[in-house]
Formats: sequence, structure tokens, C-alpha cells
Amino acid sequence: MWLKQVKYFNDYKCLVPNLPGHGKSSGGYNFSIKDIAGKISTIIEG
Repeated sequence: MWLKQVKYFNDYKCLVPNLPGHGKSSGGYNFSIKDIAGKISTIIEG
């Protein structure tokens, strides 16, 4: 869904995650905003 937008963010660091429970990772995951926010936070903090 984001492929068209990504090209406009060349001057930024842009995180485009494939979230568990969505897209190519849709199999059998119970989506939770709190859980996903924690996972993304861990990636950003590196």
C-alpha cells in the first residue's frame, strides 16, 4: 500500500513495516496496538 508514497520521502528516514497480522504477515496473529507499538519502538531505538 505504501510503495507509491515511499518515493516521495527520499529526504527522510522512513519506516515501512510489514506489521504482524497484516499484509504478507497475516497468518494467525492477534493484532494489538500496544504489542505492535512496542515492537516498532524497539526497532526505532535499535
